[in-house]
Amino acid sequence: MKSRSLAAFAASVAAPVVLISAALTTRPLPAAEPAPPAAGQAATQWKSLYSEKCSACHNLPKPEEKAMTRGEWQKTVNRMLTKYHASDSISPAEAGHIVDYLATFAPKGGDNNAADPWGVDRMDVWGTPPCSTQVLNFEGPSAMARVTPIGASAKWRIVADSQSPDGNSVQVSCPTGTPSKFAMLGTQGASGQDLDVRVRFKIVNGKMSPAVGVAFGMQDLSHYSVLRYDQAHNDLALILVNGAIHTTLQKTSLNGDPAPIAPQVPGTPAKAAPAPVRALSIAPNQWHTLRVSVKDGEVRGWIDMNKRLSIKDDGYRGGKVALWSQGDTTASFDDWTVDIYDTQPSMKPAA
Repeated sequence: MKSRSLAAFAASVAAPVVLISAALTTRPLPAAEPAPPAAGQAATQWKSLYSEKCSACHNLPKPEEKAMTRGEWQKTVNRMLTKYHASDSISPAEAGHIVDYLATFAPKGGDNNAADPWGVDRMDVWGTPPCSTQVLNFEGPSAMARVTPIGASAKWRIVADSQSPDGNSVQVSCPTGTPSKFAMLGTQGASGQDLDVRVRFKIVNGKMSPAVGVAFGMQDLSHYSVLRYDQAHNDLALILVNGAIHTTLQKTSLNGDPAPIAPQVPGTPAKAAPAPVRALSIAPNQWHTLRVSVKDGEVRGWIDMNKRLSIKDDGYRGGKVALWSQGDTTASFDDWTVDIYDTQPSMKPAA
């Protein structure tokens, strides 16, 4: 099987490469980080670090010698992050320093070269390796042994898919589902508060409410948060599920609309988008990616590596993680990666 590495799903950058593994793995702790340089030495050291770790190996352009376009700059950042996630040759601290260095060359100015306001920043790069990493690519006869279907009416099964790099994916279908019903597929053992979850998805069918997502912070079947992509409305939303009450904490249209992002919380003012958002084309019946990360209660959401949600959730407590679909949606998932950055007490069973 080919080995692939997911490049942190950096916002607005090139297509992802996903690390495939059939087993639960834990990344070793890195060696102690070197002491930071004095302020006057920092710029020179980070420039040398970029040259040594990135440009020398991958023939990346030297930003101080070339007026980068927005696309070139983002591609450079993404390829650096790809190398970071693919090996242990770049430490978390070094990755952060390289992002800082490249950020000084981010294109600014006119509309054609303006840096994406949802672009990569330090909060998107974890400063420490995860405590545990669980990767599920749904290959092999025991693929379903590591997951738990949640919801009796939905059917989860392994299907062959010629468009999947691995050949197989897991598919959910619920022909009798209604928009108020949800199907979930939980991991066995993955639970935490600070986390980073990535998955590939493809919506195959759905007449009433085709939508998929990643549920996290799950206390039980009726209490969790979900990063949801709604195909009918082409939007990305962070939704808090508290029994029968579903609260949209933040929502962003992917049609390029500059409309405010309005939390549906009584007494809470609407939060305006930071800038007109570039439209995204999420083609049906094709593979796309979702990513959600939570760091110190800051929740961020990506689709196809484009960051489109960012909000502080003071009520977030952590919990289990699950794949999620709505109503009569038929959808496939693959290359599901769950990084946990802290250890949490066991939560109540999700089903």
